[in-house]
Amino acid sequence: MQLITQIQKPYNSLLLLSALFAFLLSSCSKEYVDFPYNEIESFEVKDANGNTLSASIVNNEIILYWPPYQEEPGTLTPTIVVSDRASISPASGTAISIKTDEPAQYTVKAQDGTTKTYKLRLQINQPMISARVSLSEDMIYNIASYPTIVIATQHILTDKTKTSAFLIDESNKETKLTIETLEANGISVVVPAEPNIGTYRIKIISGIRSVTTEAFKIAPPVFGAVVVNDMVRRNIKRGEKIILKYNASLFKKYYSDSLNSLKLLDLAQVEHTVTEVNYNEASQEIELTIPQTVGLGRIRALNAYDKNGTQLGRIVATNYTVTM
Repeated sequence: MQLITQIQKPYNSLLLLSALFAFLLSSCSKEYVDFPYNEIESFEVKDANGNTLSASIVNNEIILYWPPYQEEPGTLTPTIVVSDRASISPASGTAISIKTDEPAQYTVKAQDGTTKTYKLRLQINQPMISARVSLSEDMIYNIASYPTIVIATQHILTDKTKTSAFLIDESNKETKLTIETLEANGISVVVPAEPNIGTYRIKIISGIRSVTTEAFKIAPPVFGAVVVNDMVRRNIKRGEKIILKYNASLFKKYYSDSLNSLKLLDLAQVEHTVTEVNYNEASQEIELTIPQTVGLGRIRALNAYDKNGTQLGRIVATNYTVTM
């Protein structure tokens, strides 16, 4: 009996070791579950100044906020971190073009084969802009008074390829304007040749922002802008001629029908009607013969009147002195 017991002990130990080995072998051959994670954890790029920008990951969008007043990049080379054991295409460090019709896309593939696609959106952090027409309180621009209109602005991009201006008429028709000067706090635009009178606004587009000014009026030119005295000092006698320059086109459009008389105001504040007036469109000159009644001394002004006696305008003529 003792012999049987001694034989069974080694046998039982052998069975126990065999069972343990089988268990260990079974454990080693067990398969692990692949990782299902396919997230972008961070997305970073360098801006134009070399500073690191970190994008916001919102759902399936990579939103990158680009600093204001920096040139919008054509390509980006991001550094991307994704979930453990996942891969991304295009890979981190690959340059991508962002100036295309379709946004750049990234696909993250998890270890288990599932994928998630992200779209890159570049958000330009450009502040809102403002614009105000710099005119007198009555907000009137008289044709031919100045070649340009000045607009006070804020936050305008000073690059003519990124900033443009348009004249908007009463029917909302837009006419592109030539920008003469462009600064962050103000621009000047060239007024179109002989625009129609009426109410207008100016629209400014700068980068991704746009603004429209308050309304202003374009009015007929003042008489002194159409008929011009060179102010060169001269002595002149009665019966001789004063020669003035004039814009024949504007005069014909705005004054030829309304002008009834021209009167010289002499030193004694007495008006004398000029009866001999000659308009030369070819040379764009007006010849006025000095009336015999004009007093001696300096001529004060030339006044223009319509048929109702309403003054249309005044030209300073103190450069002319009537002598014997």
